[in-house]
Amino acid sequence: MNFNNIDYRHLLTQRNTFNTALLSLLTEVFKYRETQLQIHKVLVHFKQGKLNALLISPEEFNDHLSEIQKTLGSHQLPSMSVTELQDIIEVAVTYGNYCIMFIIELPLLHNVDYQIYKLIPVPNFHLYKFVFIKPITEFMAISIQTQ
Repeated sequence: MNFNNIDYRHLLTQRNTFNTALLSLLTEVFKYRETQLQIHKVLVHFKQGKLNALLISPEEFNDHLSEIQKTLGSHQLPSMSVTELQDIIEVAVTYGNYCIMFIIELPLLHNVDYQIYKLIPVPNFHLYKFVFIKPITEFMAISIQTQ
């Protein structure tokens, strides 16, 4: 083999091109992995019923709340911080057609006072039988104006 005919500049150029392409590929793989980890964090928080700031920042969430409030009329959104809203927000995630959809449900508040009653089932004797009605929920709210 004749080493005198080897163009070392061409070999160095090829090696540099290969190294640049490899570095670019590794950078893209790292970005892809970081994106996967962030999506995983968001999904874990949603499974726990919590919002994740990677999905929607508190400022962006407040902006959306302000826009929603303008369209509600007599109803009101809760005037709470985002961390306080976490207790009443219901979150869900669904996947379809290669898309992940995040659903955030925030209950509306109405300016009506309610009386809260705890439902306690009491057995009754009726037609020679004991009747026991099991309530679906533990509490019942009746508006004070319509009592």
